[in-house]
Amino acid sequence: MNMPYQLFGPTGLRVSKLFLGAMTFGEQGGVGAPLEECRKMVDAYLDAGGNVIDTAINYRGGSSEETVGELIVGRRDRLVVATKFTVTRDPTDPERRRQSSQEHAALPRDEPPPARHRPHRHLLGPHP
Repeated sequence: MNMPYQLFGPTGLRVSKLFLGAMTFGEQGGVGAPLEECRKMVDAYLDAGGNVIDTAINYRGGSSEETVGELIVGRRDRLVVATKFTVTRDPTDPERRRQSSQEHAALPRDEPPPARHRPHRHLLGPHP
């Protein structure tokens, strides 16, 4: 496969036009893909020339980000990791949909997510 690329705005960063979505990475909640299946997907994507993986703190209760972090060890410098955030992770909070500015990304949470395998993020945006 000949992966097409484009420049990411005025940054000069060359990104593949095909992103790998990691929404189903991890088995939290009894659904999703196990680690070895995720590894196969990431390997195939990288072999095809892809270089952007999209994830979010809300995917699989945070296990998507952890799984991505674990799978890119040793090849982190080849990738752009895009993620989204929400100030509150409580789905019953009526303010959840209103809190979407990037300044809230640094606010403390009641239960911070584990950092063991969280990837360094290049792109960060609100998750509706």
